[in-house]
Amino acid sequence: MKNDVSLTSATNAIGALGAFAVSAGNFLLADASALSVAGAVSVANGQTISIGADQFAFGKGSLNAGGKGLVELGPLTKTTVVALGGAGGAGTLEVGDLSAITAGTIRLGESSAGGNVLSASVTQSTTVNTTAAVDLEGSGAIAQSSTVGATASLAAASVTASGSSVTLNNLGNAFGT
Repeated sequence: MKNDVSLTSATNAIGALGAFAVSAGNFLLADASALSVAGAVSVANGQTISIGADQFAFGKGSLNAGGKGLVELGPLTKTTVVALGGAGGAGTLEVGDLSAITAGTIRLGESSAGGNVLSASVTQSTTVNTTAAVDLEGSGAIAQSSTVGATASLAAASVTASGSSVTLNNLGNAFGT
């Protein structure tokens, strides 16, 4: 596909997002159903993939905006939680460990496709390593959690965060490496 692809009606019900490429433009999708990325979705390097949904998970798919592009994953409603690792389900954007995303910047908790609604919170319960810059956005707390015997460290090119409180104090964190 060429040019921008914009499917931003909050009543869209896609379900499974299969493989496709936008060769010269951005891809914006709002989805009211439980959305699973089932194929490789890409835009040209430097463009944007923006997804707004209240329930999201990676199937066997990936999102690729190239090393200079932006990938945004945010909610449609303000009660949705963004989870790095941990359990998914209704009201959760489960983004895993970010290994299925290629971008210069990964924004979690807000998307232009979702009407720039901020997530209720952003939580991290697994180790995340990415070469991208990470931008965490929420109206509530942004925090790392750790269970006995497990750590929730974050390694990224850089990290910015905005929420009612921000706690990213795991000793294993590595920003700017």
